[in-house]
Amino acid sequence: MKAVVTGAAGFIGSKLVARLLEQKYEVVGIDNMIHGNLENISNFPLGQGLGCFSFQLVDVSEPKSMKIKKLQSLIRGCDIVFHLAAYGVIWEGQKHRVRDFKNNFFGTLRMLEACHIEKVKRFVFTSSTAQYGDPIVSPTNEDAPISSTSLYAASKASAEHFIQAYSQFSTFNSLVFRFSNVIGEGCRRGVIWDFVKKLKTTPKKLSVLGDGRQSKEFIHVDDVLDAIFIGLKNIEKKKFDAFNVAVPENRTVDFIADRVIEKMGLDGVLKSYSEKYIGDTSYISLDTSKLRSLGWFPKISTDEAIDRTIEWTIAHSNKLHSRKTPRSS
Repeated sequence: MKAVVTGAAGFIGSKLVARLLEQKYEVVGIDNMIHGNLENISNFPLGQGLGCFSFQLVDVSEPKSMKIKKLQSLIRGCDIVFHLAAYGVIWEGQKHRVRDFKNNFFGTLRMLEACHIEKVKRFVFTSSTAQYGDPIVSPTNEDAPISSTSLYAASKASAEHFIQAYSQFSTFNSLVFRFSNVIGEGCRRGVIWDFVKKLKTTPKKLSVLGDGRQSKEFIHVDDVLDAIFIGLKNIEKKKFDAFNVAVPENRTVDFIADRVIEKMGLDGVLKSYSEKYIGDTSYISLDTSKLRSLGWFPKISTDEAIDRTIEWTIAHSNKLHSRKTPRSS
């Protein structure tokens, strides 16, 4: 079996590659290294053939530097495409208003067209529950109306619609996974990473975006991967299907802040609050019964996932983000 993974050097992408290699897939990784980290992919067995990894330094959303034929050549002969490449800094969308369209929507469109031409059989897309906004109905299931409050959310929702449409006339069946907040060892973005970095610099004060009462669901990346592979067992049943992926245990931003402070052994930390960024949902609780009906159940509790992520982040936060560029193979 041969798989292509875009965003392969990112947090979730590299974990997915590792799981695929364990299952003896041949994996072609693609990344533009904007969010990717060389450390994430440095230990994979290189080469071609089952259980081997090859890497291509490519921006799938950049038409000027790469024609669609280049994308076709990268996915030719593969059994499945996992499209994880995206720009995921939600608050930057207001300043760089084309970025989410280009990276998240247009990049997806180019991958869909290449998969259509090459007659790929299976297409998996990692989406976001951000598209629900602040939902009226709770728990929120996959049929809830879209209420995008950020350009990031709008780009993900738009990409989903194109995937659904392409699935009707193309050879591939598609699966979409709408993640809540994915954390775990190796996560170098998000609220935990932000808090640890701030407290390393200023141990007596912590600036918090919002009032700290934003209530979110956090899920460990291992449970996310389990969800993907359980979904794959059912991909032949529908041309298109979408699943919420979350652990139904909410924790506030203040809870995360206090837990980080405790784990770092700090006392007397003064927290200050500011207006939250547009698109930061105040509360969401997701209905995951659809995915659970396939046999998926999270194995790692929210608090364990948070603690493991904090401990890893404290141990690794002094390392600078690697900007080294891997050699394409």
